[in-house]
Amino acid sequence: MIATLNPEIARSGPIYRPAQLALLRYQLMQHFESTDSAARLVEDELAKLSKATAMDRQRAGYPKQLPQMSR
Repeated sequence: MIATLNPEIARSGPIYRPAQLALLRYQLMQHFESTDSAARLVEDELAKLSKATAMDRQRAGYPKQLPQMSR
């Protein structure tokens, strides 16, 4: 909250709106960064799983790709 003794000015003064927008913009950017970071971790783990699955299939003698099933 903006430091002032008058609550009317603090809530609707000329400084409040830009300060609130700056805070929201900062919070939004933090949220985007944490979401991007989490998505990268998920992508890395999926890549590891894909490699491990491919290695297991190769060891077991499966073809690289399974045949497509017809409907």
